[in-house]
Amino acid sequence: MTDQRICRQCDILSKLPEDVASYAIKLFELLPMAERAEEELMQKRLSVCKECNRREQSTCLECGCYIEMRAMKKNDKCPKKKW
Repeated sequence: MTDQRICRQCDILSKLPEDVASYAIKLFELLPMAERAEEELMQKRLSVCKECNRREQSTCLECGCYIEMRAMKKNDKCPKKKW
């Protein structure tokens, strides 16, 4: 029997709803207040990501994360050190 491996990102994609934005909003609501980035900080981060050449739609090509989810966490950092 062949050992079939599924990349982490593909496995995650199979479990996410089609509308990633609504999923991100639900996750943000579940995130403890102490761990949330303020709205202004999130928007600043997302604007930097929007201009990045390592972004494909909502995915960071540097680390494979969804940029909205990384931007919402107060202590998370950009893998390219842009924020």
